[in-house]
Amino acid sequence: MLTSFQSFAAPWWSGKSKISSIYVLNETQALIKLASFRNPHTCEVNSSGDIILNPLTNKTWFTILLFAHMAGKEVDVYVNANCGKTHWVGPTFASIGHVRIF
Repeated sequence: MLTSFQSFAAPWWSGKSKISSIYVLNETQALIKLASFRNPHTCEVNSSGDIILNPLTNKTWFTILLFAHMAGKEVDVYVNANCGKTHWVGPTFASIGHVRIF
């Protein structure tokens, strides 16, 4: 009997943390920097942010994250198994999937 296994990165949670900064690059790209980020998919994040989202299409998540940042609340972000890009050369950022506030 021959068995085959495939290895793949499963989506996972970022880890409970406060938001350090929100960097809005333009109308369709915002970067969220967490005080602590597990980076489950080893995206090539930088000091500008860990997680990328589109504030136009992800209005609810953006509003929740903005509220959490202003209120000093911790969040835990479920990130998808792909890394998103900006127009910058090099860095990639975790793509948002779900958000929890604590």
